[in-house]
Amino acid sequence: MATTIGIHVLVLRTGVSADEFAALFNDEVFPAAAETPGSVNRGGQSAIESQHLLKPVGGAADYLWLVKSSGVFDSDLFETVLGRMLDEAHPRLETFCEKRSSVLYTQVNSYDAGPRDALGRPTGPPRRDVSL
Repeated sequence: MATTIGIHVLVLRTGVSADEFAALFNDEVFPAAAETPGSVNRGGQSAIESQHLLKPVGGAADYLWLVKSSGVFDSDLFETVLGRMLDEAHPRLETFCEKRSSVLYTQVNSYDAGPRDALGRPTGPPRRDVSL
């Protein structure tokens, strides 16, 4: 089964502390987004497998809010859930950042380089079709 990933690009507003922004995500945005109306089916399965806030290297102001689908819903329904998540989070986020863009990706293939030892040498065979 293909994995769908949604990414929102968020840009911090001038004067906003990166630490306060990260705390807001951990304390308010992630929990509220996970309970977005329509994100759980009748069987109690969530459309969301995981959420991540990715911080840029080097102090840039762009952050990525990455949401991985659980594969329970098709990509069209997951896209709807992803939009609702952003709408639900908007009142919490608007004083901290603005949304620059949103995009949806579907994993079509993947490759895992396999386990490595402390020196980076392979210790096992690589695997294809590994879920993100």
